[in-house]
Amino acid sequence: MISEKISLFAINKNIKIIDIYIKGIIIGKDVILRIINNSGLYVRSITDVTSLPHNGCRKKKKRRV
Repeated sequence: MISEKISLFAINKNIKIIDIYIKGIIIGKDVILRIINNSGLYVRSITDVTSLPHNGCRKKKKRRV
């Protein structure tokens, strides 16, 4: 539903060319992109800006007895 609202907003503001930035792990990414693409807007680029850890989590210290 959000993709339909975004596409209607863009059409009402006379925006024809868009760039899409996706952040996060979304299950229906392909469905959202398909709805926006079929709405009549020209998609120039699709970029995934999800942040990735560069070194992972810190390990626990060894137990001292």
